[in-house]
Amino acid sequence: MESRSTGTTTGLTITAQGDNVTGVRVLGTSCVTLQDTVIRSHGTGLDLATSSTATMNGGTITTGTARNAGARPVTGAYNSDAQGFSLEFGRRIGRASGSGNGGSGAGGSGADSGAGNAAAGWWIEPTVQAAVVWLHGASYRTSPGNQSLDVKVDTARAAQYRAQLRFGRQLRDTRWRPYGKFGVVKTDTAGGEIRITGAGEPFAPDYDGWRGEFGLGASYLLDARSQLYFDYEYGKAAHYERPWSLNLGYRVLW
Repeated sequence: MESRSTGTTTGLTITAQGDNVTGVRVLGTSCVTLQDTVIRSHGTGLDLATSSTATMNGGTITTGTARNAGARPVTGAYNSDAQGFSLEFGRRIGRASGSGNGGSGAGGSGADSGAGNAAAGWWIEPTVQAAVVWLHGASYRTSPGNQSLDVKVDTARAAQYRAQLRFGRQLRDTRWRPYGKFGVVKTDTAGGEIRITGAGEPFAPDYDGWRGEFGLGASYLLDARSQLYFDYEYGKAAHYERPWSLNLGYRVLW
């Protein structure tokens, strides 16, 4: 037996993150996603999604290195948009957070054991995902004025292949859903060179290769179709490290 749903998800996310390639960035992202989801009775699901995203980018980069006495912060901001699609396959394995009757999980009965009560509400969700996105280019001028730079970011294409395990718990009699996640990601990019007027050769950020990541967060259900969420994420690859990324967002399903 299976259920199928097609719908549109609208979301707004504010992200702050730092890494050793692009410095500190703050992004405001609005996204509209069309999803087609098939879920079988045993928890296996297949999700196909297409999305259109508008992003407001702002950030601070330190010229030179942090150890140089002459290093100075340079700030800039620009707007851009992107389109992409993703295909995800996974399975939710869990035990319902019942009210003392053992729930609907394996082994549930009218007289649940203490171990069963302890397990109630917990779930794990292994998934694999492939995603491709095309990012439009943009031009902007940095500040302060005494070291203003004209910057052009080329269009880019990015593909990601992710294997991830999410886990969490539906807290009984509350709308809170804490969760954690860890996984590995293979990234393949093209384009996206950054050109600075008068600086010679363009800079090509290198995000290709494998990356490990983990995160913790929580969502709060406002109603059956909308939620707030907040999470922290860490990422490490061969050529860069992203020590922190904080996401605060709102999502609604139409």
